[in-house]
Amino acid sequence: MLEAAHLPLVLLDPAGAVRRANQAAGLLLESTADSLAALTGEAWRRLLKSFFVEAGAAEGQTAGAEGEWTQRLQTRTLPRRMFQLESRPVRLPNGSVVGRLELFRDITDRERAGQPNYEDAQQAREIDQLQARLEQAEKFKMELTANVSHDLRTPLASIKASVSGLLAGDVVYQPEVLRETLSVIEEETDRLQRRVQNLLSMSRMEAGDAIQSRDWVDVPDVVASAMEALRSVQGGRKVVLAYPDDLPLVLADYDQLQIAIRNLVENAFLYAPPDTPVEVGVAVSLGQLRIRVRDYGAGLMPDEAERVFEKFYRGRSARRIPGTGLGLPICRGIAEAHGGRLWAEHVAGGGVAFVLSIPLEGAAPD
Repeated sequence: MLEAAHLPLVLLDPAGAVRRANQAAGLLLESTADSLAALTGEAWRRLLKSFFVEAGAAEGQTAGAEGEWTQRLQTRTLPRRMFQLESRPVRLPNGSVVGRLELFRDITDRERAGQPNYEDAQQAREIDQLQARLEQAEKFKMELTANVSHDLRTPLASIKASVSGLLAGDVVYQPEVLRETLSVIEEETDRLQRRVQNLLSMSRMEAGDAIQSRDWVDVPDVVASAMEALRSVQGGRKVVLAYPDDLPLVLADYDQLQIAIRNLVENAFLYAPPDTPVEVGVAVSLGQLRIRVRDYGAGLMPDEAERVFEKFYRGRSARRIPGTGLGLPICRGIAEAHGGRLWAEHVAGGGVAFVLSIPLEGAAPD
């Protein structure tokens, strides 16, 4: 995120330690971005003093590091250059400061020409946008920590209890009890693995690297792989698969597409009564390969058709159902990374259908 800016930028944590820096900051301070990111608050302040002398008092609110402030700095070495250090707070929506964004603006030429010390409008807009993205990223991190911690603790606690019971030396388990306990461990381990894979997918999306590799894949094979991953949670639920025999191959990331299909089907398992079927269909329409997952649950309220794709949003019918609210946003991110779409459809007879479309990009080579 910081690399997108041309100005030297450094992101500090609330204690003043460097969390991230861009390449331009590394060049300015004769270091590297990674080396700067390892500095404590005290080390960062010492580094600044070794490169610059203060060319004026700080302007703005500095007490408590809660507001914005600027300070003119001059390099110690020749040729002398003048910089304006601008420090801005990175805030969460509740107003709490979770870090500071510090940027170095070279104002040498303006100072020598005696021009007013004004900000370049385009650079100012870029920095404002960057600050907004940083604040959104911090908000996402805080929400992710709060939502995921519970979702990971639940399967871990179940696995721990089951293993501890098996290791107790004073109990002799009957074969059927032992088999049931091992089934619980398998189910909770699979659940934990799915959550971790979702977190990795979301992390890649946030970094703009959702798709690792593409190849020609057979979508029914991907569907079968997703269903196998859900075997431990499917139970006796009926899944109806429908697709023609002559489906073309699609250019896609197999693993990410499997995660998307798996999330959509698991979502249907969670939100529909266990005695109702889940339908998974694959078809070609208007140059797109469409994967449609339909359940017979309570469906969505009219205003939820888009909101369910927001990170951490849980539908009104989801209050007592475990989850992080990341499954559908991940599915949409995977679809869009393939140049496709994901949307919800209200269907007659109850329930909801999620349709994931991927463009067909020519024919697979022989």
